[in-house]
Amino acid sequence: MRLSVKSALVALFALLALVSLGQGLAGLQSLNVIQDKVADLTNSKLPSVDVVRQMQTVIADGRVRSYRYLIAETERDRASALKQLGEINQHLQQLLNRYEPLITSSEERKLTDGFRVRSAANAEIWTRIVAFVEQARHDDGRELFQSESRTNYEASVSLLSEIAAINRRGAESAAHAAQLADANARMLTWLTLGIAAFVAAGAMA
Repeated sequence: MRLSVKSALVALFALLALVSLGQGLAGLQSLNVIQDKVADLTNSKLPSVDVVRQMQTVIADGRVRSYRYLIAETERDRASALKQLGEINQHLQQLLNRYEPLITSSEERKLTDGFRVRSAANAEIWTRIVAFVEQARHDDGRELFQSESRTNYEASVSLLSEIAAINRRGAESAAHAAQLADANARMLTWLTLGIAAFVAAGAMA
């Protein structure tokens, strides 16, 4: 049984409408994925990488300032170094507070908490170093700086490196997911155009 021209056209345009609807829904889904991933990059991953980079710089600067305190030859120089260290520690706490709302995984939380523990340990060690220096026990202060303080500093650097790696991987994953969603949307668009061309050709036959 052959379909009439009218029936064939109705069937073809119904098919086109169905495909267009499917493409539209799939396109919306792809756009939502892109929007979510871009938001994740903008609001979490990229800011996280920046804050962690700043923390890495701050603790390295703190290590240098600590050494300058130990080798200072005058009370004035020591007082200046202590003031700078206080400002560095305050800046580090501000950065940690900025980082808190950016944490998105349990692994990241565990590493950040570990870094906070190391920061507290560093403050306790530094209190002992300052006490040695004030008692004119400079060799003891330097020995503690090169042993326990150094070990704690290296552990802190390692934790921040792991946190930075997590955020870099997250940023790369979000960017890849957005690119994949964009590619899928483009493919569906071309598929819809192909079907539309097929329907148009069928209508003119």
